[in-house]
Amino acid sequence: MSIDLRSRYLAEIEQSMTKGLALPAACYRDSAFFELELEHILRPGWHPILRWDLLPKVGDYLAIDLFGEPLVIVRSDDERLHVFSNVCRHRAHTVASGTGNAKSLVCPYHRWTYGLDGSLSGAPLMDDRPEFDRTECGLRELLTESWQGFLMVNLSGTDNSTNETQSKSVAEMLGGLDDRLESYDLEKMVTLGTLDFDSPWNWKVMADNFMESYHHLGIHTSTLQKSNPAKGTYAVKTDGAYSLLENPGINDSPGFIVTQIFPSFLLSVFDGGPFAAWYEMNIDRHDHIHLRIHLLAPPSLGAVPGVSESLIENVNSIHLEDIPACEAVQRGIVSQLWQPGPLSHQEGCLAHFHQHLAERLRLPSAR
Repeated sequence: MSIDLRSRYLAEIEQSMTKGLALPAACYRDSAFFELELEHILRPGWHPILRWDLLPKVGDYLAIDLFGEPLVIVRSDDERLHVFSNVCRHRAHTVASGTGNAKSLVCPYHRWTYGLDGSLSGAPLMDDRPEFDRTECGLRELLTESWQGFLMVNLSGTDNSTNETQSKSVAEMLGGLDDRLESYDLEKMVTLGTLDFDSPWNWKVMADNFMESYHHLGIHTSTLQKSNPAKGTYAVKTDGAYSLLENPGINDSPGFIVTQIFPSFLLSVFDGGPFAAWYEMNIDRHDHIHLRIHLLAPPSLGAVPGVSESLIENVNSIHLEDIPACEAVQRGIVSQLWQPGPLSHQEGCLAHFHQHLAERLRLPSAR
């Protein structure tokens, strides 16, 4: 990505921010801007990839793809979760696929075998290479942290990296968010179920929709507007790498919060229960994501008959209301006639997110 192209996009974003406008259309519809995001915004960030209660047994593994990077999550013999590059050190074949349980990870191409700690334990017919050192050929391990029951991973370097996002722990980057979440005991919540949605729109269309409740007026008139009306919602000023939107309830309805941990971690937590919803975006193109909504709750609540089904149905029904709106916005942003309009004072979280995008684009390349 040329510096000139990056400077052009950044200038357009800063001009919109100065005027209090939404992001320029190019930020949503240009594949070239998406490549810029991958390099400067998405890959350098911290990303949740798993809840603590999944992969519970030694040998459990899950192969995933994060921004085009094949990864495998493994529960090792010491019962810790590790994240490795899922690429064989021999000839770059992917090692694991899907999910399962194994005593070792075996590349199907030439049967190179890796232990659950990522070390190379077997390499057939390599003994006649005296310079071959298997201790130098283990799977590359990524830096991870545990935060509020989420396994977080960062693609940009190792423990001694000078990258800004690597120099701070996740908790340090999030300022006072832990304090706001303390009463929910989110760290101990378990996964009740997951909803899957193929979503043909830009990832920021999803994030923008998630982080403002102004649209309760139009999209959720018979649901959220009655319990958590748009007028009462407000953005909280934060001192960390996240936005936070409060949604107070009325008429004895529970309130809830939504937060975006930059760049793309979307989480809502509800007072009633409590319970939470993690909106996991698999961002694969400038005009497409695969969305998985994970429903989380305390084990005691999940054990109550019918609760899991009820919570899943409620969240599903709300998202089904959001889908036509996201589809319509995606159609609108490709219009050559559209120009970004002014943001409402109730869309403060969007303005904060756009500031983060601009700040990341001003930094030197992470490569």
